[in-house]
Amino acid sequence: MTKFPKLRPGMRVRLRPSSHVLKLRGDTGEVIRADDEDGLYIVRLDRPAKYVRADGSTEELSEIREYSDNVEVLSK
Repeated sequence: MTKFPKLRPGMRVRLRPSSHVLKLRGDTGEVIRADDEDGLYIVRLDRPAKYVRADGSTEELSEIREYSDNVEVLSK
């Protein structure tokens, strides 16, 4: 079983690009809360990201779900 780092609401984080369908406009945000799945957190982005669907349409996202091992903690 994978052991994920624990994050707390309010932590500032830097995201590592991890998806070809999510285009980050900025790589920083704030942890809002833990998600239901172990290791996943809701992160509010400082700048909205663009999500590209399979049909080519896009959606602006101000919050995303991210695994804690895919972020760098900037401040606690």
